Amino acid sequence: AVRDGEPLISRVVTVSGSPISEPKNFLAPIGVQFKDLVAACGGFKNEVGKVIVGGPLMGVAQFDLEASVCKTVTGLIAFEPEESRAPEAMPCIKCSRCVEVCPAQLMPLRLQAFALQEMWDEALEYGVLDCIECGACNYICPSKRPLLEYIRLAKQEIAAIQNKSS
Repeated sequence: AVRDGEPLISRVVTVSGSPISEPKNFLAPIGVQFKDLVAACGGFKNEVGKVIVGGPLMGVAQFDLEASVCKTVTGLIAFEPEESRAPEAMPCIKCSRCVEVCPAQLMPLRLQAFALQEMWDEALEYGVLDCIECGACNYICPSKRPLLEYIRLAKQEIAAIQNKSS
């Protein structure tokens, strides 16, 4: 906006997924509701199990299609119920793939363990706030452990504790 002298008033938004009748890309104005984008695609042709705003790795589940496009929205992905079921987490096999793939050079499994035990100080010491929430650890884990979800929980709890002490 500053460089070009033009405000951000629209975003290219991809609406896709198997329940979408006609997947499309839109130059959507900021503020348009997700339900309007889905309607412009012909609506849902199948039952919807989950809708994610953002990409498949870093996206966030959306529970209300009345929410609007903002400057960070780039996609809306719909999944059928059988596609949206979370895989059953297995015990960690200590393969260290999550550590190898982490761009912030963290230990996601250790951070998950701290979150499970509500060991917030230890999670902070191991750099949980440095996590960029890219989702690579979840994607690469052969045991399908929900690493990112627990890292997000730890970050929320630490933020709440810090806000309370301020």
